Amino acid sequence: MDFGFEIVRLWQRPAEALLSGSVATLPLAPLGQLPAGSSPGEALPAIIRRIEERLSQDATPEAAAKLMRATFVLTGMVVAKATLQNVFAGVRFIQESSAYDVLVEEGEVKALRETLLRQGRKRFKSVDESIAASVNTITDLDRLKRMTERLLEVTTWQELLSTR
Repeated sequence: MDFGFEIVRLWQRPAEALLSGSVATLPLAPLGQLPAGSSPGEALPAIIRRIEERLSQDATPEAAAKLMRATFVLTGMVVAKATLQNVFAGVRFIQESSAYDVLVEEGEVKALRETLLRQGRKRFKSVDESIAASVNTITDLDRLKRMTERLLEVTTWQELLSTR
């Protein structure tokens, strides 16, 4: 058997070519060569809107959501978080996707862990490595919320960590 391949340098292919190709190539467009003289913050919003339009016309809602999630992740590889948030603000397929919900929940989990450790340090005067490790292994968002609510009621880390 002989397998051939071609290396494609996306950053050398115009984003426009990727936008006018197959629906399957749309998530790659933000990685393509942007119009001359434009920054990602300037060019990407228009590219994302065109992707959203194409997906609305040419893909099922399920496929559109998957392709927009892929676009979001790939775009995040080349732009800063703030730019990513601005570029995707209001994009319907992102907010309607289960992956978006997972990302939001992961952000909430991380924020609650940080809050528990920071406020727990003030409340209990210290946080040793085993306590921090225990808090950082909790993935249940509802449990973290309950722990945050109990933080001012308990007197030890062990009491707080026993929250179910």
